[in-house]
Amino acid sequence: MTLKKELGAREQIAAVVAGAIILSGIIYWGYQFVVMLEFLEMAYG
Repeated sequence: MTLKKELGAREQIAAVVAGAIILSGIIYWGYQFVVMLEFLEMAYG
């Protein structure tokens, strides 16, 4: 049984898309966290 070390074209595209989705989620939730802290600071000083 041989293991294929290279990814096919579809697998490369899937890996890039998955990485982009994960990175977008991290950026989005990081931004939401900062906005929430600003709202709390406005509400409670």
